[in-house]
Amino acid sequence: MNYKDYKIAIATLGCKVNTYESAAIVESFEGYEVVDFSQDADIYIINTCTDEPQRSQEPQSDP
Repeated sequence: MNYKDYKIAIATLGCKVNTYESAAIVESFEGYEVVDFSQDADIYIINTCTDEPQRSQEPQSDP
């Protein structure tokens, strides 16, 4: 089986940045067939974000 026979599925959870990252990830798998996450795939990727502790501890100012 060569790489062109592989299927990749990606689930994107989070913000707009995650959407851009997922698009870049898919591009890096050029030649692979992209399928819906609910379908059979050889590679599954879940792209999500984390809350940075420093960011959540910063004081928030009123507009």
